[in-house]
Amino acid sequence: MKLLYFFLLLATASISAQSLDAVRTSYVKVNEGDQAIAIFEKNLASVKEDSSVKDAYNGALMTLQSRLVKGVKNKKILFKDGVLLLEKAVLANSNNIEIRVIRLSIQENAPKFLKYRNDLDEDKNFILSNISQTTSADVRKFVKGYVQQSSLFTDAEKSSF
Repeated sequence: MKLLYFFLLLATASISAQSLDAVRTSYVKVNEGDQAIAIFEKNLASVKEDSSVKDAYNGALMTLQSRLVKGVKNKKILFKDGVLLLEKAVLANSNNIEIRVIRLSIQENAPKFLKYRNDLDEDKNFILSNISQTTSADVRKFVKGYVQQSSLFTDAEKSSF
């Protein structure tokens, strides 16, 4: 019985890791348009476990969806709700590099008038200081991909990845 439970637990962890990898892959493409956001949302819905990483992605999804709703007031409300969820994830797991990359990507791309750009330097420095301690190859690949396309990182910083 214990052996069966172990294999079930192992299979669940493997499926969850695959789901998160699909989420990461689709998150990278969200700026390609409405359909890319829909694919990201679908992949995120397939992640069954509750975690601060999932909360961060859900917050990011809400900020992205704010582009798609009608009316300035509705856009602002959805964006702010997404930011609250993303900040909750950061507070719950402030040492998670993936969460920091998600927040940095949202802040880097948020319109300036929304005034959600307070943590750019903090997150950038956290990423630079902690990438070498990241054990997951998938997360390292995700972080590297973001850094390479970001205008916040210098060429020297990009080459260190």
